[in-house]
This record gives sequence, structure tokens and C-alpha cells, in this order.
Amino acid sequence: MVHLVPFNRNTSSRCILALFSALCLASLGATEELNGAVHFIPDISVSSFSNYGGSSNDGGGLYQGFKNFLSGRLVGSSENLPQTEDVPQEAVPGNPVPRPVVIWHGLGDSYDSDGINRVGVTLRRARPGTFVYAVRVSNSSRDDSQAGFVGQIKDQLEEVAQEIKNIPELQGGFDAIGFSQGGVFLRGYLQQYNDPPIRNLITFGSPHNGVASLPQCENNNFICRRRNELFEARVYTASAQTTIIPAQYFRDPLRYSEYIEMSGFLADLNNERANYHGGGSTVDALVLQERSAVEPVRNKTSAANFAQAQRLVMVMFDADVTVVPKESAWFQEVDKTTGALTPLEQRPIYIQDWIGIKRLGDRGGLIYETLPGAHMEIKESDLTRLSLKYLG
Repeated sequence: MVHLVPFNRNTSSRCILALFSALCLASLGATEELNGAVHFIPDISVSSFSNYGGSSNDGGGLYQGFKNFLSGRLVGSSENLPQTEDVPQEAVPGNPVPRPVVIWHGLGDSYDSDGINRVGVTLRRARPGTFVYAVRVSNSSRDDSQAGFVGQIKDQLEEVAQEIKNIPELQGGFDAIGFSQGGVFLRGYLQQYNDPPIRNLITFGSPHNGVASLPQCENNNFICRRRNELFEARVYTASAQTTIIPAQYFRDPLRYSEYIEMSGFLADLNNERANYHGGGSTVDALVLQERSAVEPVRNKTSAANFAQAQRLVMVMFDADVTVVPKESAWFQEVDKTTGALTPLEQRPIYIQDWIGIKRLGDRGGLIYETLPGAHMEIKESDLTRLSLKYLG
């Protein structure tokens, strides 16, 4: 059974201010259990919720209901995972000190959860002596978890950047791993701050091109369908874009002009707003800019920071139905009407190098990886393999 994180009075009031009161009521009235909450596979597994849920007996309904939305809550079997005391904490004499690693958890998780702690154990087991720092917006586990749902991404990034800058072990630069939305936030740190710099960034199931739709509901789940309708109808309001974290990277290509006008985070991170010149309500208007005479606006700070990076490794889960479309994890565009797929390298953001990512790709620093399974199902062996291959 998934533990319900209490949804405190302050958070609830902010939800209402964000025009999500109907969503709150719908969630509080839901009585169904979460379906498929945890999929255990050898070593490490991550919650993958295919339906919304909640309990009528507590105030955690809305929080728990959206926990599946880009969730990155790591869990695992203690029988299959190494314990901290089994892992060497010091670097092997004669070997160079491993580069430190920063982790940013996904929605609904917290910096000190068992799963995130076990990720740290796995990284130190692969490279003894690795300093691992888990990003936190609050030292309170509950508040840190709730901050993944309620708040402003830009404010949280600024706080995290200052915290990282004050950690002595990170001053020479570090590698980073982002789970689900945490991967997009770490890319935000790289592009907008990067002091100290990220050298290699691995993102697992992270919606770099945003989320175009909420996860599909079962046909007979009226509450889920109604909740999705309410969320999507209100997602591009000022209140939602300054209060609800997932709304700030919700990118519906059929409502592209609304997204450009109202987006509280992703449109600026991807430098789309500066390069949009109107002409249509869908993303096709943006694609046409590649052929136009309009000089693209480049984010020089972002480009300079990407120039310091060695790799961006984007991991997609082949059966992901939580991030919609799943190809967003590879920065790809999917036409919601036809299903046509546009690879990153064929998109204006890459061709015109709006954020500096083309420079990274030109020197072989853009890596695509696929893992089998649903959103955030990760084997310890895969985490070890990818970290040894791309970090350090």
C-alpha cells in the first residue's frame, strides 16, 4: 500500500488559489486504490502509477492523486539492494577521487527516501568514495516531497543553486542524475546557473519537451477523466503557472500559443518564447520558423553553460505511459493529431541552436538510451552500468 503524504492546510489553500478546488474535491472524494503502485523488479524499482487515486479518509487525495503524474518515487527490496554498511565509503588508495554526484528526485519523492538513499549506495558501490548529494528544497521530508507538486520551479532552482554553491565537495564541478521532473530541473540548473558546473547529466524519463497530456484513464474511471479535464482546462491560468509545479512544464502542441503566453517555466528554459513569432495556434507555427527569415534568438548564457558539459544522457522507458508522450524524454516532438514524430535533430530548437544543445550534439555529447519497462522502473544493474559508462 502506498503511504499517503499528509496534505497540509497551507498547501490545500494554495491549491484552491490555483483554481484547483474542484480537483481537490474530486480527489478527496476518490476511494479507489492506486493501481499497480509498485512494480518490483530485481534491484531497484520505481513507482509507476497508471491511475489516480486517493482516500476519502484523509486530506492527501490531491497530493496522492497527482503523485503518479511524472512520479519518480524510488523504492526497492532490501533483499536485493546493497545496504549502506556493505559499501566502501572511502576511495580506493591509489585511485583518483571520483567526481561527486548530485541527484534530484521526481514528483512525490523526497531527498531522504529509502529509494534515493539506495541510489546513493549503488553509486558509491560502483565507485567507492563518491560524494553523493540529494537535492532538497526543504530539510523536512514531507515538505520536500510536497514542494515537488506545489511552488514555483524558478524559485526552487534559485534556492538549490545557492545551496549547491555552498557545498565544498561540489566546487570543482559534479555529475548529476535526474529522475523524471528532477532531470528537467537539473537541466535548468545547467542552463541558467551552472556554478559549480555539471559535467555529465543523466536524466531518466524526464519530459524535456514537456508533457502534452495527462496519463490516460481507464474507460470506466469517471473521476480520473473529469480530473484530467479540469486540470487541462485550467493549466494555462496565471495561478496554475505560478503555483502548480507540473503545470509549469505542461506543453500541449494544440494549444501552443497559450503555452507560449502563459508558461511559467518550460517555454523560457527551452527558449521557445523568444523565438515564437505568431502565425498559428499549434506547434507547426514554430516549426515554420526554421524556414523563415527571422533571426533566431539564442540564449548565450545557456549555450555557454552547455559548452562546459561533456554529456547529456537522456533515458527513455519503452513502456512509459506516465510521461505523455514518452518521446519527450528524448526531446522529441510528437504530433497529437497524426502521431508523427520529429527527432530533436530535426527541430528548430536544435537546428538553430536556441539553447546551445546543438554544440553538445556536434561533439558527440548527446546520448540516447532506452530502458525496458514502465516509467521509472530501473534495475540496479542498469543504474550501475549507465553511471560507470557516462559519469566520472
